Amino acid sequence: MDKIIELYKSNTPIIEIQKQLNVSMGSIYRALHKSDTIINKRGRIKRKTKVDYTEISNLYKSGLTSKDICERFDISNATLYKALYSTGTLKRGNRKKYTLNEDYFLNINSEDRAYFLGLLYADGCNNGSGFYVTLQDRDIDILNIFKRCIGFNGELKLIKPIKDKVNNRAYYSLNISSKKVSKILSDIGCVKNKTVHGTFPTIIPDHLMNHFIRGMFDGDGSISIDKKNQLAFSIVGKTEIINVVASILNENCNTKVKTHSPKRYKCDISIFSCGGNKQIKRLEDYLYNNATVYLERKKLKFKSNGIKRELL
Repeated sequence: MDKIIELYKSNTPIIEIQKQLNVSMGSIYRALHKSDTIINKRGRIKRKTKVDYTEISNLYKSGLTSKDICERFDISNATLYKALYSTGTLKRGNRKKYTLNEDYFLNINSEDRAYFLGLLYADGCNNGSGFYVTLQDRDIDILNIFKRCIGFNGELKLIKPIKDKVNNRAYYSLNISSKKVSKILSDIGCVKNKTVHGTFPTIIPDHLMNHFIRGMFDGDGSISIDKKNQLAFSIVGKTEIINVVASILNENCNTKVKTHSPKRYKCDISIFSCGGNKQIKRLEDYLYNNATVYLERKKLKFKSNGIKRELL
């Protein structure tokens, strides 16, 4: 019993105590019940001593996440916010502690806004309550730039790799909770279930269109080497949107982009592709004209000499 108490007082999670000591949950409950802890009606373990609301408030103000505070004190979210309300750290009805420019996509008047709108069209998800976009851990820099541009000071969510997956990479996700931003994106055409209902945005000025398409390319595009050792360019997306993008690229880059819908896709998805080093060079010049925001690894692929075939 002493070891159980010792681990518990050192803030070791209950489930970890069970694993370390190979004891049942009932044994842990009984040991804690006899010490300085009690068990409430729901079976949750908590200390008899009161939680220090002032300390919780100070930690919250210092930037420690709600999850970390709850784990440190072994308390629920309800107890955490009770402490924050009681100390005046938060007012009722306002749990947001992060900043956010909710009007960021209201007017697409800069390179970064056009680019990140394109990235959301490709790799993002508007869920009605906000949006999220998930990228490989090697692309975390672009998510941090997105955070800075949209004025968000929250944390990126790390998604650890699953061991039985072939692609054993970790991912980072930028999650924004804002019904206002979600509504603005929906009005633009980046709606919930955009693969089925999304429409091409008409809000983007012509001089920023290359940045929007570059965002789509960084999300769902690729550069590879074909059988003739020539560069090949492609982007995948909803057929209606892909057809508009193909038309814009053909007009601005003097290319002959082809679109096709692979049978393996069960919904209305198309791929447009373009090959030949000369055409790819014109695409590169258009996409990266006056560009400062992009995935460096994809830009470098335009310089590939065809040593190996690699899909990005």
